[in-house]
Amino acid sequence: MNVNQLIVPKNGWITSKNSLKILYGIQIDAIQKNGIWRFNFSDSFFKGREKENGIRFDFGDDFIIAEEEILKFHSKIFSDENSGFLGEFKDFKLLEECMQCAHGVWIEDSKIPEILPIAFNLKLFNVIRYCEHKLIEKLPRGEKIPIEMVLKYRMRHYLGYLLEKEKSKKEIWEFLRKMNLDELDAETMKYFMAKFLYELF
Repeated sequence: MNVNQLIVPKNGWITSKNSLKILYGIQIDAIQKNGIWRFNFSDSFFKGREKENGIRFDFGDDFIIAEEEILKFHSKIFSDENSGFLGEFKDFKLLEECMQCAHGVWIEDSKIPEILPIAFNLKLFNVIRYCEHKLIEKLPRGEKIPIEMVLKYRMRHYLGYLLEKEKSKKEIWEFLRKMNLDELDAETMKYFMAKFLYELF
């Protein structure tokens, strides 16, 4: 900018009292909470950066601005211009937790069952894989989640662990008898074929 432009009133730098007005601020990209660094999604000071590199989610007076490139990389919903409305989220805090996880931040295990449906709706399969890994860690302690959840969110690695147990195999077979097999994706069906027909694991 030419310095002479600063003293032209119509450019907005000079106030009515003939003083120079300069706005400045500090953008904080990350905040440490309970020893874990988390992204600061609630800073919109730099409007240009927000518009160019961020996707904004509004919920009343609250909002978050997530990194556009990260979301596009992990979900076609954000890269497809024809995907339409992303949906409504009843719990904004859980949406923020899902976004934190999508950006690589650890989340509390207790929030996983509530975050899974959000991640599934947004097709953030990196979040689902993270949740699946954390749930597998709980299996040796006897903590299991409903098979309906395993199949709905396509947690194939978790399914593989369940199918290793004869008891789980019977439970899954009983559940499959009651559901529409067309709802299962191809990879999940391969798991069942490998187990029930060929006993590969």
